[in-house]
Amino acid sequence: MLEEFIPSPSIITGSIIAGLTVAAILAYLNRRQLFVIVPRLFSYSEVSSGQIIELTILNRGRKTEEDVEVQLSPELSYTVIATTLPSLELTDQGFIQLRRLAKGEDVSIVLSAEGGEFTQESVLSITSKETKGEVKNKIEESQEVPPAAAAGAFAFIFIFMPVIGYFFGNVFVDEIWPDIHPKTKIERVVSERLEKSGWEDIDEYLQALDFSSENSEWPIVVSFPSRSGDLLKFKVDINNKLKSRAEFRVSLSTAFDSNVYLRRTGDWPNSIESGILLLPNEHTKRTLEAYIPYKASTKLVVFDFSVETPDNRYSFKYVWQYEGRK
Repeated sequence: MLEEFIPSPSIITGSIIAGLTVAAILAYLNRRQLFVIVPRLFSYSEVSSGQIIELTILNRGRKTEEDVEVQLSPELSYTVIATTLPSLELTDQGFIQLRRLAKGEDVSIVLSAEGGEFTQESVLSITSKETKGEVKNKIEESQEVPPAAAAGAFAFIFIFMPVIGYFFGNVFVDEIWPDIHPKTKIERVVSERLEKSGWEDIDEYLQALDFSSENSEWPIVVSFPSRSGDLLKFKVDINNKLKSRAEFRVSLSTAFDSNVYLRRTGDWPNSIESGILLLPNEHTKRTLEAYIPYKASTKLVVFDFSVETPDNRYSFKYVWQYEGRK
């Protein structure tokens, strides 16, 4: 009962890809954006004999920044003239410190600098508890995203992350999922074995059979054919291993035109068996005929199977090939 609520491996892989892509988009939208702006330098003032500097500390991110610190050149000495945040502190080593800067908040500070020339390069860095910010010359620069950075971000989100999701999704499906869901491992082993023997597109039907071990027998057996003139006769043994009644249909096709055989013999090869209704655990044997001349060097027959239950319909193939005369 619980297995009905467990998603398929393909859904898990798709979910991992989608989840990583959404996470990357959210991370990009919620990225931290901390700036210190140096818009004006005044070389003359009646308030101070040194230079007057105006700085703006700006949080454009969507999260509050804590323990914000702006480092100024330690070769100069600084004095606070005015600020929009009374709790702002300036240390003797040239560090401007803010305990907290809310999202979208900005703080302006006017300083005097003495002991040398203050330039925009004298603002060494801005950091917080969680990130390292950037020094800009204009407020407008903090609002712009460089084209290369934007292209890189979108490439990362829409190309790199889906590739990573696909890789780890397949690792999960191939390595982890079979351990936590043994039935998946059994189905994979049985599927690989059957595909090597000529069966195709069997995964959905295989899942419905509820195999209990890797050695479980496939419920349809196509025996090696016998020859009658230009006809190959195949015996097909069908077992209904489903939990409900099922109607089976099987047809075969070859590269040779059966009309040739009809015109020559007046008979049509029995290449279709349909309406085979079986209850659970019932089985039947049918014989199908394929027109393949004896002299044909390569003999290829494709069997098309369909199984219809009250709730589902399954389709798969079996390819029989033989080189030489038979």
